[in-house]
Amino acid sequence: MLKLISVHPSKACYEFEIRQEFLTPYSQVQSGLLITVIDAVTFGAASTLFGAEVHGVSLEMSVKRLKDLPVGQKIYITAQATRASPKFFDCSAEFKDEDGILLARGDQMVYLLPPISSQTTKGTSGSILPSKL
Repeated sequence: MLKLISVHPSKACYEFEIRQEFLTPYSQVQSGLLITVIDAVTFGAASTLFGAEVHGVSLEMSVKRLKDLPVGQKIYITAQATRASPKFFDCSAEFKDEDGILLARGDQMVYLLPPISSQTTKGTSGSILPSKL
């Protein structure tokens, strides 16, 4: 479970513990879990810029493992909005151990959406993205 530690403009810091059930049969943290965490924490950082009701869709995400993420130890994740515009934001997330050693890094580019109440369901494609980004 993610625990919010601190919030600053364009930045949010979290604590996370790697548990045994997050591992593959080869004792590595599931990549899908890391991507899910990156998605959650980067939206946390973006909410410091756009408000708690920020909505968006991921256009691109990546994760790079630099070291093993140790089971049972606390991991500290800092998410930083690195670029923001009225339609997009880019964020990064760094996963560090208790000694400050960088274990993994992730990035995400998000297309911002209007609040759900202001979206219409008209259109033939059913897509919420504009035809041209």
